[in-house]
Amino acid sequence: MSNLNRELTVAYDQKYNQHPWLPGNVDAIPIERAEGIYFYDFNGKNISICLVSFLV
Repeated sequence: MSNLNRELTVAYDQKYNQHPWLPGNVDAIPIERAEGIYFYDFNGKNISICLVSFLV
């Protein structure tokens, strides 16, 4: 695992990434890890991503 925590991940995201699909001041979901089609946030919640092919 990396040394990044949720707060540092969010700070890096806000500093280095653009999210033109997000309206206003909505934050992206910080992801800690991924396994197959599942992404996991820093609270351990698993998020299934079904629409990834639309973003490629």
